[in-house]
This record gives sequence, structure tokens and C-alpha cells, in this order.
Amino acid sequence: MEKKLIQFDEVSYNRDIIAINRIADKVNENMNQLVDDNEVTIDFIKNLLCNSDFIKTVKYREQLEKFRRNFNLQNVPLDYSKHEFIFTMANSSIQYLFSLKNKVGAVSYENEYFFNEGLLYLENGKLCISPDYKDKIRERHSYYTKTEKQNQVLEKVKIIETALNEIKDLTGGRIFSINKLIYPYFGRNEFVFNRQIFDYLTKE
Repeated sequence: MEKKLIQFDEVSYNRDIIAINRIADKVNENMNQLVDDNEVTIDFIKNLLCNSDFIKTVKYREQLEKFRRNFNLQNVPLDYSKHEFIFTMANSSIQYLFSLKNKVGAVSYENEYFFNEGLLYLENGKLCISPDYKDKIRERHSYYTKTEKQNQVLEKVKIIETALNEIKDLTGGRIFSINKLIYPYFGRNEFVFNRQIFDYLTKE
């Protein structure tokens, strides 16, 4: 069976093209900050941008443990009343990550495919965009038929779509009336022609 294109979602395509370029640009602008205190991998960047709890849980706990070691408190249960300075230092040490996340801007869970499908990758300490990223994003926002029945229905729908747009051009673009030219006649379980709307659209 030949797959046929049902729809290309250009709005979502353009949104994702802008998003992936923004992510790469902003992360690379701040890469020096990241490498100072993190093992920067593609999974790290994905978690940083896509996981809302990553900074305040994973990275915060890492910093708590780091400062415990620095002050030889590995075997001492941390108590905020006694070790407030450690909690404060750990909290302060992750603020730059929140700042970076804000600079990058909102990254939807729907954009995780940038990382999962290799559209973003690390090379020589830089976040790179796959050369074929536009094709992959275009394909992701293209919707195709899956059955022969869908092919047959799509062919008829396209005829209707073309005809309605031609009627719109012939009658001055009154789309709110054109969509009433054909209406469902439930008693006969079929669609019928609306003569009153036809007369209205075609009056001189």
C-alpha cells in the first residue's frame, strides 16, 4: 500500500526548528559553566533541560555530598539546625543551573526526541545539531495514511477541500456561510444541499 500525506503540521515544524537552534546556542554559550562542576554528557543536558526535578533533587543531593566530604562529615547525619551552612552552600551552588535553564527557555517533554533520536549530540565539548535535523523534524510532523481505506477517503476529502476553496474564491470568501452549503440530513442519514445558502452566496 502506498502511504499518502494527510497533513504536514508546519506550525509545529517551525516551532521545533526554532527550539532546537535555541537550545544548542544557549547551551554552548554557557558550556564553560557546565563543565566546571559537572560531567557533561548528552543525558546530563537532556535531564537538565527536560526533567523539572533534576536540579533540585539530583544536583542538589550531589552538592550536599560534596560539601559533606569537604568538611569531613561523610559519616555524620546532616541536621539543618547544626549544618545549615552546608545546606545553604549546596543550594547556592546550583543556582547557576536554574539560571542556565531560564536562558534556554521552556523545553517541552515533546522536545525530548531531539535527544532521544540523535538530533542533538555532543562533539568536542560542543552541543551539535544533526545535519539532517530539518528532514527528521519535518517527518515527525508529517502524518500519513495507514490503510487503503484511508487512502480512498483522503482522495475524496481532498476533492471536497479543493471545491470548497474554489467556491470561496468565486463567492467573495464568505467561509462562515460556505461551510453550511452541505448539511447533515439525519432522517435520511446523508448530506444534502442547502439551497438558501446557495442563493445567498451567489446573489449579485
